[in-house]
Amino acid sequence: MDTQTIILLVILVVAIIVFMSERLRADVVAILVMLSLGPTGLVAPRQVFSGLSSSAVMLVIAVSILTGGLFRTGVSAVIGRWLVRAGGASEGRMTALVMAAAGGLSLFMNNIASAAVIMPAVMDATRRTRISPSKLLMPMALATHLGGMATLFTTASIVSSGVLQSAGLQGLGVFDFAAVGGAAALLGFVYIQFIGRRALPDRSPAAEIVELQQGTADLAESYRLSQRLSHVLIETGSPLI
Repeated sequence: MDTQTIILLVILVVAIIVFMSERLRADVVAILVMLSLGPTGLVAPRQVFSGLSSSAVMLVIAVSILTGGLFRTGVSAVIGRWLVRAGGASEGRMTALVMAAAGGLSLFMNNIASAAVIMPAVMDATRRTRISPSKLLMPMALATHLGGMATLFTTASIVSSGVLQSAGLQGLGVFDFAAVGGAAALLGFVYIQFIGRRALPDRSPAAEIVELQQGTADLAESYRLSQRLSHVLIETGSPLI
């Protein structure tokens, strides 16, 4: 193993550790990794920032802007109301509609971004219909992955297309995956709708929180904590500081 390989592995390990510790923001860590490639000699100094001009990076940024626009303009709320009107109180019909909406959005945006757009709508629909969130959130998450397989707009596909273009080859088209990815997505939707969703737990986080809060209140009452606790305010300039 040569020196450059060892340096690269060290950078990757350190980056993973920092990512997991969450002491720094993910984008800051990514920029630090990029900046470390030049001084260590892994890439030429003129190539350190070359990735920022690639079409793959620009496409990811554009998809993020599109997602932010959909979220800020209230599209999520509109989708939530549409789900309630169309799905009613039927869990099966609501699951199918949630998967269709999540999969449809993921055709034209990043999987995580489409989940971020549709999740508030799904939670709003569960509150209105009393359907357990655990019955809809997992189908929603899987639908974003399945729908993303049919087009180019997933991060892995975008990066792969950029690598091909940088090597002088023809990049991937938007619908190059449609035949295979679309068939796989359709099969996945059918499985989740008729088989997979029946294995999901039926629980509500809101109800569990209320139950936990009630238990905490009973415990505080049993030990008369409200009568035995005092609050002391230390003012500015106090010698106790």
